[in-house]
Parts: sequence; structure tokens; C-alpha cells
Amino acid sequence: MNRAGGAGNLFRFSLFEADPIGCTLTRNGGRVKIQDQPFRLLVLLLEHPGEVVSREELRQALWPEGTHVDFDGSLNVILKRLRAALDDDPERPRFIETVPRRGYRFIAPVAVIEKATGAVVPEKEVAEVPENPIPPAGHASAASGNLPQFFSRLLPKRRQPIYAVCALGLVVLAMAGWLKWGSVSTEFARNHSIAGNQQVQMRKSVAVLGFKNLSGRNQDAWLGTALSEMFSTELAAGEKLRLISGEEVASLRTTSPWSQTDTLDRATTARIGNALNSDVVVLGSYTSIGPPDGGQLRLDVRMQDAKTGEILTEVAEVGTTQNFFRLVSRIGSQLRTRLGIEQLQGSEQAGVLAALPLDPEAAQFYALGLARLRQFDALAAKDLLEQAAAADPKFSLVHAMLARAWAHLGYEQKRREEAKKALDLATDLPRAQHMLVEGEYYESLGKQEEAASVYHALFELFPDNIEYGLRLATEQSVAGHGGQAMEVIHRMRSLPPPSSDDPRIDLAEARAMKDNKPAALAIVRNAMRKASDRDQKLLYALGRKEECLVLLYGEQPGQAAPSCEDAYNIFLAAGNRLAAADAMRLMADGIGAQGHYEQAIVT
Repeated sequence: MNRAGGAGNLFRFSLFEADPIGCTLTRNGGRVKIQDQPFRLLVLLLEHPGEVVSREELRQALWPEGTHVDFDGSLNVILKRLRAALDDDPERPRFIETVPRRGYRFIAPVAVIEKATGAVVPEKEVAEVPENPIPPAGHASAASGNLPQFFSRLLPKRRQPIYAVCALGLVVLAMAGWLKWGSVSTEFARNHSIAGNQQVQMRKSVAVLGFKNLSGRNQDAWLGTALSEMFSTELAAGEKLRLISGEEVASLRTTSPWSQTDTLDRATTARIGNALNSDVVVLGSYTSIGPPDGGQLRLDVRMQDAKTGEILTEVAEVGTTQNFFRLVSRIGSQLRTRLGIEQLQGSEQAGVLAALPLDPEAAQFYALGLARLRQFDALAAKDLLEQAAAADPKFSLVHAMLARAWAHLGYEQKRREEAKKALDLATDLPRAQHMLVEGEYYESLGKQEEAASVYHALFELFPDNIEYGLRLATEQSVAGHGGQAMEVIHRMRSLPPPSSDDPRIDLAEARAMKDNKPAALAIVRNAMRKASDRDQKLLYALGRKEECLVLLYGEQPGQAAPSCEDAYNIFLAAGNRLAAADAMRLMADGIGAQGHYEQAIVT
């Protein structure tokens, strides 16, 4: 059996690949300029993902015994250069985390790739030990099953830097073998202390429900969506609050609308909060006075407790239509204060700006395009988003939304092109949004393993957000890793309610159970019951479509048609023609499976 750490292996993380033998670092296939010592430090951290590597270990690895150097100053310079090469922010790291008074840790998932084939090293080979290890006497053998700790203890004993691999490559390759995405994920989770059997710290969750256009002018309608996006971005910055996505809010409002002009009563806020897993709701209205390019904008914002309906705060501000970014920032600051959340710092404010279109024309087209996309009109959304991209071509998220629009329209090549543009421009986005863009880029390429790796990192960083857990479980299921998906689902079920009771968790579990149709059917029907109780009609329709699918390819295909028909009618009434067409296709499959081919063609 070949060792996973054998000759010709690469370390892969995010968009990067590190080649220990060639001493090269690439990003998306392009060479990244990096000096010798920063690269050697990177390889050392990649060998121990999720583990703290002490400064003393780094000293012994980077400088031979007897070398006289200002160690602290030199190491800080090396780390700064490495982070610059990786575009990593030490205040909000994606790759290298500083552990105060202990050392440094590589926090992103890492995989070992066979250079010759491009395949991930199989897990059963990752545990293989070099034939002639040379640990000091008294060290445990690798057969103990504790290989990462074995290498960690071995490293400080060496007198010459192990990163002579740039010339020889032998020691690193012997040590790299234990890495694989699944095993690294487990190690990563353990080191970050968020395993499923431990208590997850739940952040306060906020749903921005929308803003009513009181002026009644059609040219001001786009401000409703724009303001919602801006407040969500403003409140999400700093990562102290969990924001409900605009897609979720729009989906619930489509079939279960609420008033946007009046204070919501307790029953309404409780219904919305339960459906959206939200603690707090934010809504309000706006009035635009004067010309669009130089008028006044009055913004009234109300924040209510979702469980009790209590009004937590009401804010009214007036500003200019040309500078309503500042208006939102002022109100957002007051909302953060009421929620007991600290104000944004410089780097966090920069992230907010990167997540919003700065060009006024682009902001208008972007908001209109988002609204159309959430109304299931991908064609109109595509046209509007293209105009936004033309006005602000360096805005990452407009390309990400364009990729989604092209995906709905069935143009996969255009989807990939826009997803690539979004990722290339995502450097300054807040960490979570950057990683979402990266994950969707891999999805566009059909690389489920890489997408799962990104979503895994997201879920580890924010284990209270089931959106990330659901994305991870979906990609794992599609990649054929049902067991891993079930572990993620178990973790989501361990969260406090209402998050743990989300019907989407049941649907994800049913999809992961491909070989147990009766159990999957029971779980799907449980999801439908929950969705009905929450008044989530579109989610109920999705459950009906899944029920149709399970019945159709199970032992009761004759009973599938009513489920598909019900799903079709609900989707069509909500304007989701793509989902309705998929339900109709399933109906035709069922009719054809019973031998009624002419009727199937008509359907």
C-alpha cells in the first residue's frame, strides 16, 4: 500500500495548493509569489491543521541550532509575509489563527492530493506509517492511532529544519500522509471545541422583514429591497448577530404575508420568529421627498421581540437620497446598542462597504434584480443584474447573484464564469460572505468535495447557523458521503429549538438516507407537518415533492401522483415555475413507469 505522504502529494486548502517538493504555492492554478521561510512555515502548519504549533516549535523548524537571530521580530515578519500571500486578515483569519500565549493554528480544512491523479488520498492510507520512522526512544508508535500527536512530538527534537523538503522533500512527505478532508474535519472540530455533543453558543438572530414605500412612487420601490440588504449587512458585520437571509424572508412573505406599516401583534411576530428561527424582527417604512438625485429620505425603523411582540426600539432618521448608506449606518448603530452589541471597527466597516454596491445606479439595478430573483423571475433578474454589473463591475456579489440567475435558467457555462468573477472580487467581503461565494464557485464547477470543505469551515466557525450546516450536508450527500451528512444533521438536531426543529433538517436527512425508503418517507412527512405548523407553504410544497420522489422510486409508485400534483399547484401559485416544472416532470416519470407512455408525454 502506498503511503499518503509519499512522493508527489500536494496540500490543498480553499483555492490554494502547496507543493512541498517544488516549493510552490498556487491559487486557482496561478503561481503565488512567496519567499522560502514563509513557505516553510506554511507547510509546517498544513501538516498540523487544527493543532496549535508553538513559537518554540517554529523556531526549531525554521532556524538550525546555533543560529543567532531576533526570533520574535523575524517570526512576525515571516507571518506577515505569509498572510499577505494568502490574503489572510489576522483580525478575522480564514487560514492562520493566532492563539494568544500558545502559538498558531491552521483553521481551514486541508486535503492531501495525489499530484499524479488529482485524487484525495484515501482515508485508509492516511493512517499508514513510514516503514522506518525514527522517533526518539520512549515515543508512542504510530500504531497507537495518534499519528498527528506523534509527529507533533517528533518535530521539536529535530536539529535541522524539516523544510529541507524544498531540496529533498522526504520528511515532509512522510509526515503529510495522515491528512484527508474527513479526518481533518474531525480534527478541526475537536480543536475548536464545537463537537455535536457540546453546547453551542447561540447568537441572537435577527430577521429584517422589509420596508414599505409610503411615497407610492414606482421609482422609489427599489429602496425597499436595498434598505433590507443594507440593514442585514450592517447588523451581520462583526459576527455577533446571526442574520436571517433575505431569501428565507422573501420565501415566507410570498405565501404568508404580514403588514409592513403597522406594529406587528404578538401572534404575528411569534409566527414569523418561529418560521425563521429568529429572536428579533426589524421592519419599517420610508418616504422619499423631492427628485431622486437630490431629495430627502425619511426612514422609520422598528425592532420587535419575536417571542413577545414587545417593541424594543423605534428610530426615525432623515437624510439625503444620495447618501442613504450613512443613514442606514446611523440607525444600525442604534439598533446594535439596543441589542447590546459593540459598534463596528474599521476593518468591519470596510467589509460592510465591500458587501454593498457603491455606485447609485448599480445599487438600484442590484436591488431590483435581487427582488426579481426572489420572486422566481430569473430571466428579468438576469437582465437587471447585468445592468448592475455594467455599472459596478468590481462588485463581487452582483456576479454571485448573476451566477444564481444563470443557474436557474440552465446556462451552466455562464454560471461558472460569473461565479469565478465573484470569487476573484471577493477579497474584501466579510468572512462568511467570502466563504459562501467560494463555496458556490465550487458548486458551479461540480466539485462537491471542495464545496463541502468550504461549508464545513463555515459551519465550524458558526455552528449556530443551520444554513451553513444544510449546505454542507447537501454537498456531502451529493458527493456520496451520506454518513458524513448524517453527522452534520445530528449536530443540527442538537441545537436548541426552534433551530433544531427546522423542517429542512428532516428533508436533508431524508436525502442522505438513499437506501431506506420507508424511513425516508416518514421523515419527509414529519418535515411536511412541521412546515404546515409554521405556515411555510413553499417548504411544505418542497416536502410534497420529496414525498412524491420517495414514493415514485420506492415500493408505492402508484401513490406518488397526488403528492407531485399538490406540490406543482403550490409552486405555480407562488410563481416558482422552475420548481413546478420539476414536480410535473416527476409526475410524468410516475405515469411512464406505470406503462402509460402517451399520457406521460402529454403531462
